Amino acid sequence: MRPPAYAFALSLAALLTLAGCASGAPLVTSAPATAPIVIDASEREWQGALRPIPGQAGLTMGVRNDGQYLYLAVVATGERLVQQVVRQGLVVWFDPEGGKQKSVGVQFPLGMMGAGRPPGNGPGSGSGGGRRGGPPSEAEMAERFQASLGQLALRRGERDPGERRGVEAVPGLEVAAVLDRGQLVYELRVPLQSEGGFAVGAAPGATVGLGLETPQPARGARERGGPGGERGPGAGGGRPPGGGGMGGGGGMSRPGGGRGGAPASEPFERWVRVVLARP
Repeated sequence: MRPPAYAFALSLAALLTLAGCASGAPLVTSAPATAPIVIDASEREWQGALRPIPGQAGLTMGVRNDGQYLYLAVVATGERLVQQVVRQGLVVWFDPEGGKQKSVGVQFPLGMMGAGRPPGNGPGSGSGGGRRGGPPSEAEMAERFQASLGQLALRRGERDPGERRGVEAVPGLEVAAVLDRGQLVYELRVPLQSEGGFAVGAAPGATVGLGLETPQPARGARERGGPGGERGPGAGGGRPPGGGGMGGGGGMSRPGGGRGGAPASEPFERWVRVVLARP
């Protein structure tokens, strides 16, 4: 016969699992940020704190918070997901009510199309497509990824195309990403509560929904192989300033596409519920 304490622990674990399943998103507990966290897209400060996201191979996440900020680290090693992020960008969504409502989001990187670099695949594309129309080389992939790191977009709702800013132009918000040998490392710091700026909208102790999404490009962007559709304020033309660091990336598979070599892959979306720590 099991000791009562052991049986109780098993029952509690089962209840937590059922609670996560009932909500439609796994439950994650944020750890207190007891030491300074530098947002430099490094795994150094997250050793032992990254956990796999249930149902998604090749994706791990770590969440911490103090009284002011939420800190997020994401590491992606799955080839298909990494390629989607490089090409289409990544949005981190927050729902301060703990569900899956896309209330506020940070889109970074913007993706190859969002950065104004058409993903051409043949001679004359202007973006260095792969040989004989094949996938880009590692050097081309890294160059395109670098071009997408100069700006981010602040989104307030799913239908909001986003307000573009420089990566260092949003008070309190810091973000960085690195692509190295087929692995993508992402770090984000975002204010918990607003003081006239961009914030999650929740206090320590609350449960918030956190979603990761690779947005589907607008139809016009897919057909032209470049940026298109709605664009937020400040989304002027020209090459964005450099930002972030990276190394080589893997070759890009091509499951299909429209004119200009645009991808036909479905957008990726995963949600977790995060219990914010009380510092």
